[in-house]
Amino acid sequence: MQQHDKPAFGLLVTGYLQEIYEKSVSPALLTVWFETLKGYEIGDIEAGFARYVAHPEDCRFPPKPGDIIRHLPAPKPEDDGRPSADEAWGLLLRVARDEAETGALSEEIREGWQACGAILDAGDEVGARRCFIDAYNRRVQLARERHEPARWTVTLGTDRQLREERIGEAVKLGRIGHDHAISLLPGPSATSIEQVAGLLEGPDATPDQQRVSRQLRGLLEIIRAGGSDAEDRRREEREARQARESAEREKALAALESRGIKPGSAGTDEAAA
Repeated sequence: MQQHDKPAFGLLVTGYLQEIYEKSVSPALLTVWFETLKGYEIGDIEAGFARYVAHPEDCRFPPKPGDIIRHLPAPKPEDDGRPSADEAWGLLLRVARDEAETGALSEEIREGWQACGAILDAGDEVGARRCFIDAYNRRVQLARERHEPARWTVTLGTDRQLREERIGEAVKLGRIGHDHAISLLPGPSATSIEQVAGLLEGPDATPDQQRVSRQLRGLLEIIRAGGSDAEDRRREEREARQARESAEREKALAALESRGIKPGSAGTDEAAA
């Protein structure tokens, strides 16, 4: 879920707990529910609640977040966003080999990296790959058995352009959210904002993506207008500085002429001589 899902999520939890179990829900309790389940899609959470209240044994007691997780629909392995072991190894190598690279890595990739890091550092890439794939596959299988969603975090490299490209790729693949992507980009430059806005547009864009894209386009106009205003101010300051320099130059020339000295000529004593 994203932050904009909070209102609908709050109505969902409150509806089940208050209407069915007559249990009051405080803002603090809603926060606990949201933080526990934010890694799941709100549609899946709604299905989990429906399964819970329909269960002949579980439905007798008010649910806790963990109870809903147990009743979430099991995702198909190919639909949970986790790459194959070979693709995961490639993502890891790209980041591990080059400090300029930026990459979004899942928790399972990072655990595999931790397992094989010493072997990779020793130069044994073949052995490191075998170690990584074994650790990665075991961790992915465990996560799927627990119905844990894929969780991605970004390792930032030193190359600013690559950072924008890789973060854009991660947004397009649904590995990180739009708000998180903007927070990782190197400042709200017009280029970076336009890149993220472009990723959210298209015939398949959801209403939320279209809304965020419009907001980014509005921010882009503000930044560009600010850049235009800044350029106008710089031009005015430059013209004012040139006017001051011209006035000071004319004043100096007038002072010389009042003493009988013409620019480019010798002094009065030399002229008399």
